[in-house]
Amino acid sequence: MDPDETLVGSLDPLINESGDLLQLCSGITDPRRSAKLEEFKRIQTILEKYQEKSELLDPLLPCVTSSIAEFLLSNEDAGSQGAFRALYTLFKVRGFKNVARHLPHTVNLFETVAYRLLRTPEGNEASPPLSTTGCVA
Repeated sequence: MDPDETLVGSLDPLINESGDLLQLCSGITDPRRSAKLEEFKRIQTILEKYQEKSELLDPLLPCVTSSIAEFLLSNEDAGSQGAFRALYTLFKVRGFKNVARHLPHTVNLFETVAYRLLRTPEGNEASPPLSTTGCVA
């Protein structure tokens, strides 16, 4: 078998799943329905498949990151844990610099995002309490 055919054959599942990823991301921002934890787990599963060929995510990054960010900013607590996990997986697979350039960079969002992150069940367990000086106690 030709090496080029092997490469193309190994990329077929990723190309097919990119449509699923875009559909899931557009679904989580739909205001007429609520996103479920299973949808975010599916997003994570798809993103993890790109670990070896992460550059293939580049055309999808603006849509995926903006969808997750929009969800986190517009939904109080429902699904936040799943959204933060999906965002973490995206950072892990594609890298901080590549993902961060597609996220909003306004200071006024810091408090909202930090509050939601701390209110997730894992955020409460994993975060050590802060002292009044801002240092970890």
